[in-house]
Amino acid sequence: MSWIKMRGTLLTNPKVIGVARALLQDAEFLAWSGWGAPGVRVTQNTDRDVTRDVTGDAERHGAASQPVTGVTLALLPVVTRVTVGALLPLWSMVNECASPDGVLSGADTLVLDTICGVPGIGRALAKVGWIEILPNGEGVCFTNFEEHNTVGRVRGSSAKTGAERTKEYRERKRLERDASRAVTVTSQRDHREEKNREDRNTPPNPPQGVTSQADGASPPIASTPPSTADEICGAIRARGVADANPSNPELAALIAKGVTRETFESAADTCTKARPPKGMPYLLGIVKRQLGEAAVIASAVGFQAKAWDAGRDSIEAKARELGMAPWNEHDLSPGRENFLAYTERVRRRVEEGGRAEQGGRAEQGAQTGHAQQAPRMAHGVPA
Repeated sequence: MSWIKMRGTLLTNPKVIGVARALLQDAEFLAWSGWGAPGVRVTQNTDRDVTRDVTGDAERHGAASQPVTGVTLALLPVVTRVTVGALLPLWSMVNECASPDGVLSGADTLVLDTICGVPGIGRALAKVGWIEILPNGEGVCFTNFEEHNTVGRVRGSSAKTGAERTKEYRERKRLERDASRAVTVTSQRDHREEKNREDRNTPPNPPQGVTSQADGASPPIASTPPSTADEICGAIRARGVADANPSNPELAALIAKGVTRETFESAADTCTKARPPKGMPYLLGIVKRQLGEAAVIASAVGFQAKAWDAGRDSIEAKARELGMAPWNEHDLSPGRENFLAYTERVRRRVEEGGRAEQGGRAEQGAQTGHAQQAPRMAHGVPA
């Protein structure tokens, strides 16, 4: 006989219905429920009545003899639901208290009736084969109970602690990360190998504007040695940029302009650190942008000279240029000169120097004019 789990389908389980039918034939249950009282008759358009004298059953179980009449099949759905409700506390108790083989020591049908709260349910369970009354008062055996259930003492001895469950969870996550990382590395390696095969099978292209001698043209004025491009591409690939191609015309032009290997390696590091990682076109864009910025800085296009009063260092430098002493920040006297007053004093000297310079240029111009007029006057020529 097999046991089943506590599920919603218990209401239609044949064993549960069998227990309900056995209860409807039990005099003690009928007396408890009131359906077996004299004069009680339940009818509901049924084609047959379940009428039975349970005097023999009552005598065997020590209950008063009472003929049962008028109990119909219309009560069966109700008693089936009573049975399901009664089984829940019983099976919960067996889960906690029974031995590993499903034996509840010292119990009998009366104990089961008390646990369920329904008289006669112990005899009904025995009738359908869900329990076996052991001899000599040894108890009750719940047949094949362990097939779908684990009693408390076994469950407690085999249960995992919270630390064990946490350790298993972390180990499972670690294995998932390792598997994902292995797939990513394999994919990147396959991509690099494919690009390398393409590089070996693709003939190198000459730089733009350079024709071969086979076409009758003169050799290029300046060209990049193949070994230089190969070495730089090898260094770029070593940094993680797999699609570096020594025959790239932009690469050849940049090398011809004097871009160093270290510059390409630095750009390759930037590409590999990006998410997602970038390839050779992105690397060449970095180098070209850096080259353009360096040209702008070299030509000073868009840059303005720093004003002499932009900060303390430049103000004191201007003061030294004008022969003035630096500001004494250690002077704590009441009448000391603060830095703002010192700056204004330097500014006046700068303005005075500018006016003096303009006056000197004007005086020099006047002297030059007099010198030019003197020969004319000597010859009697009016100015």
